[in-house]
Amino acid sequence: MAIQYGTTTLTLQPELQVQDGVPTLFYANVNFPAPGIGAKLFNIDTGSVGFVIPKSLLLQPGTTSYYPWVEPTGQTMTLIYKPSNVSPTGEIVTVSGLSLQGVDGPIPIGPVKVLAHDETTHTFMMGVGFGLEAISHYGPVDQPQPWTSAAGALDNPFLNIEGMSREPGAPFQAAYAMSAATFGTVNGKVVFGQTEALLEGFRFLPITPDPASPAGFQLPWVDLTVTPAGGAPLQTQAQILMDAGIENMFLGVFQPSPPPPGGSATQVPVADWTNAEVRIQAVDAAGLPVIDYAFVNRDPQKVQFHLTDTNQPASPNEVLNGGPSPQGGSFINTGVHLLALYDYVLDAANNRLGFRVR
Repeated sequence: MAIQYGTTTLTLQPELQVQDGVPTLFYANVNFPAPGIGAKLFNIDTGSVGFVIPKSLLLQPGTTSYYPWVEPTGQTMTLIYKPSNVSPTGEIVTVSGLSLQGVDGPIPIGPVKVLAHDETTHTFMMGVGFGLEAISHYGPVDQPQPWTSAAGALDNPFLNIEGMSREPGAPFQAAYAMSAATFGTVNGKVVFGQTEALLEGFRFLPITPDPASPAGFQLPWVDLTVTPAGGAPLQTQAQILMDAGIENMFLGVFQPSPPPPGGSATQVPVADWTNAEVRIQAVDAAGLPVIDYAFVNRDPQKVQFHLTDTNQPASPNEVLNGGPSPQGGSFINTGVHLLALYDYVLDAANNRLGFRVR
């Protein structure tokens, strides 16, 4: 099937700190259509799906009524962020009139379903990616339903920018790219839409649409080798998530991976990650490298640059044991430091995930 390219892009300047080439978390101001609210700072989280907003922010002052631009759906939901287990609970509402502040003016977001939470947490999240940790429980108010995917309950704001389309020939295609590079005097860039020129140099892994998956897609598979200090290498295939919402890495090694159809995998415990070497590799359909990097988890206390390996800027703050992937095999959550080496693109118009060496 031919790749669909667009002709229109819009650029967002995120708030991002970079030290010696190592990025921290991405943030962006979201504008609300009420003068008393103005702009609020949200974490740009590629490891979850959907806005998570305090309910009080959406209520008219001094009342228990929503603003006119907020429409209740009659549904409730609990999100569970893994591994923190932060669990905001609230109503699903449709919010219109939100926008991001682009380089050339406001970037309007179309109507999106968001979680208006009850504020037992202090969460301001903008989930724009894949959500292993975002499992939802929703249904008519006070009528619990079976667990379902977050992508089926909430909308991805970065793929719902006004005018975006997945139709062939549409000028503004459903895609976005992120970079932690320094451009002049500012750090980082997010570009909405995609063109052939914008995607030059990227290499891609397929993502499979899957309504049962937390993000609406299955994550791509990569080759993972973990060599514990003094031990034999553990080689497996793992599903990968670039999570711009954390600086740690979560690794779960399972065998067999992927598990056979209808079967299951068993976790291979790594008792001590200290001085373990981690290598992550993947090639595209033409056999060309998409991702290829390695690091040694030398010092979990990270004395310099907040890295486990000061010779590798893409190494995380810390390596922690993780669970299985959405499809039951090995799993890698790289954390945001991967963007010290690679630019990143989610091309939802063509069901693929791309990386480009910086």
